[in-house]
Amino acid sequence: MGLIQTTDRTLGLLNGEVVVIVTTETDQEVRIISIRKATILVLQGF
Repeated sequence: MGLIQTTDRTLGLLNGEVVVIVTTETDQEVRIISIRKATILVLQGF
């Protein structure tokens, strides 16, 4: 039986740029999967 993994997307600021941060969380830690510059389409969806 496999593990179910959920991810969260968060908008943030990094050096004045809007970024999308994708994370996953376990009982013990939060892991960053990716950080990338937010596109216009992403910003319009929030």
